[in-house]
Amino acid sequence: MKKLALLVCLLLAFCGCGKQSELMNTIAPAQLEEETETILNVISSDVVLFDYRVDTSIKSFRLELWKLEESGWESNGSVYGNLSTQQGRLGISYNDGDFAMIEFTDTGSSKSSYTVDGGFTSEQMIGTSKLAQETEIVPEQEIALWVKAGTDKNGLSMVLDDFRNIDCEAGLAVTVTFSAQAVE
Repeated sequence: MKKLALLVCLLLAFCGCGKQSELMNTIAPAQLEEETETILNVISSDVVLFDYRVDTSIKSFRLELWKLEESGWESNGSVYGNLSTQQGRLGISYNDGDFAMIEFTDTGSSKSSYTVDGGFTSEQMIGTSKLAQETEIVPEQEIALWVKAGTDKNGLSMVLDDFRNIDCEAGLAVTVTFSAQAVE
């Protein structure tokens, strides 16, 4: 009986640790059922979803679409707002010039659509990269979520966190920045 009580105490202690980590401010690739992933891939290979979890210190977010121009990476649109929940999902979709950024919450969703020419050609080598692991959210610090780059060269090195330094001729990227300040 003492061993069982000790085991229960240890399990409760580990459960407490798990609950504590749930309060961390993080964003990660959404965990989807295999069937859902298959459907999304049929619709477009450039559909990505991310789940975020924040504490009450985080008040708002900003999704930013970046496009590679001759002068460098420039903002090409953004979606921002106050968070209505401490857990939610953000989505990005790009398909032949049609681009969308989506916020999902427990009360519904909000979608902003753009038509944007990423400058990609059929002759280019094209690569994409997306956030692949849980990442800590630090207020006012940009997190790269997705990048698509094209080059006329024979090779393409994709580094998501450093997308502004990818050696390419065409590109789109999306970042998110969470803030401790509410949007007015």
